[in-house]
Amino acid sequence: MQDTDQEIPLTAIELNPWNPRGKIEGPKFEELKDSIREKGVLQPILVRPLSAKGKFGLIFGERRLKAKIEIATENGGPEGFTIPAKVRELTDDQAFDLMMIENLQREDLTDLEEARGFKAYIDRNGAEALPALAKRIGKEPAHIRRKIAVVQLPKKILTAYVNGEIQWGHCEQLARLRNKKKIMELYNSFNMPFNMPFNNISVAGLRERINDMLPLLQHARFDTKKTKCDTCESNTAVQTALFGEDIINCARPACTDPTCFKKHQNNWFLTNWQKTGFYRSFATTGFRFQEDISWNEYEYFTKKPSAKCKECPYFVSLLTVEGKIETQQACIGDKDCFHNEEREKTRTPGSSKDNGMAQGKPWHGEHFREQFFKQHIPERLENYTYTDEKILKLTLISILYSNNEIHEWFLKTYADRKDDDDLRYWSRPLSETWNVVQDMETAVIEKIIKEATVMISNQYGFGSDMRMVIGTWIGLDLKKDWVITEEYLDKKTIKEIHALAEKFGIYEDEAAKKFLYEVLLKKRGKFTNCKKDELKRVFLESGVDLAGKVPDEIMNTDPDR
Repeated sequence: MQDTDQEIPLTAIELNPWNPRGKIEGPKFEELKDSIREKGVLQPILVRPLSAKGKFGLIFGERRLKAKIEIATENGGPEGFTIPAKVRELTDDQAFDLMMIENLQREDLTDLEEARGFKAYIDRNGAEALPALAKRIGKEPAHIRRKIAVVQLPKKILTAYVNGEIQWGHCEQLARLRNKKKIMELYNSFNMPFNMPFNNISVAGLRERINDMLPLLQHARFDTKKTKCDTCESNTAVQTALFGEDIINCARPACTDPTCFKKHQNNWFLTNWQKTGFYRSFATTGFRFQEDISWNEYEYFTKKPSAKCKECPYFVSLLTVEGKIETQQACIGDKDCFHNEEREKTRTPGSSKDNGMAQGKPWHGEHFREQFFKQHIPERLENYTYTDEKILKLTLISILYSNNEIHEWFLKTYADRKDDDDLRYWSRPLSETWNVVQDMETAVIEKIIKEATVMISNQYGFGSDMRMVIGTWIGLDLKKDWVITEEYLDKKTIKEIHALAEKFGIYEDEAAKKFLYEVLLKKRGKFTNCKKDELKRVFLESGVDLAGKVPDEIMNTDPDR
């Protein structure tokens, strides 16, 4: 394509509607205007002729054009002012492609501007154009995919980002949840009274919270192959391949569309309820998901249900969406009916109804028995030291029954339940777990408590900030102990690696220079000619001392906010 150089009137140039760049302003724009006032436009803009006679469409150079227009406006208006331009004959498709690629390679676009540019390019050229686009602009395909995913977030979320209320990393995490209703429920939950404001949670903390709320696919009762969960973009394993491990970081495949997972799980239970271990154990006529029933909408059974209850459609078990038991036997029907049945079971034949004598309230026995144990257990435990075998076993049982994931791990690892498939859907009664713990030696109990403590410290609920506090408390020192790794460098761009090298004087180190010349066979000092893999080798294989070379983002105790 042959370019021609011309001075084009400002009034003859139409801005490009495809340009992803938003509002142009700020100190750098003011510096550009000052430069143009002093020296003129040094680098021509690129335009193409339009069908309208004498009109030209801008391809790139919008900042220069707008700066010149503002300068002209200050001097009476754009009429009579021109700008140097290269004119090139281009079709609509060629113009779009050239403009978009040039703009997407710029470093001064905001994340949202870049994301909108990616989406516009893929919308026009199709998803199959993504790998080629990534190669042309020097970005990873995963980078482009997650940027496009963010653009499709609810408008309220994107507005919050533009207004500085949340960070881009928060947007990337929210984009994992494909259900917009769930996205807004999570976002709004942070802005409820007494809750933490959204921007006060780190990106890593939000990622852990999202991972913690997702149903694990291993707990699906339904056939995940038939529902195509294995290839669905709501599967975190698929998301990891598409968007990168650093964004997902989910240990086991989970579903980021809980509504869809719940629908399939519900349909399976509707069809197969009487084949489940729940039905065999509790004889309930059906189920409900606990999250769909508020605390005041059901009553749970503390005694054996009556024959009438066992035939009632409101006699159900309450489950988690993952299919674990929450309430074994519950009544979700008429409360008067439930309480009448409970009273009938407490009557003594020949009394009450027959002779008019008042009977004790049904709940008295359980209530005062509980009061007795609540009062006297703490008193008795005062006589034991923290290293006593009874205290250790009580500590372990408390950990196991307050943490479902640790409880499941314990049963599989130490209770010979590794091959028990039904463990995924039914948590053993506490008494059974207690029997397992009772038979264990003290040394084994101590080992399990230590292992469980380590596992809990890596769970979401423990909190990333608290992990840093604990790490410092036990002697970990980021400044001394953290070292640049291959995984860390993998996440960085070439530009970022060069910045690290400049900050820590890597390229000035004689070991790095020698490695560059003798191993990589590059000219002395030409680190800028190295590919990313070669730069990684300079850091990791040259013998440069990396001790104490800790990036600011690692030392920052709150890097994602």
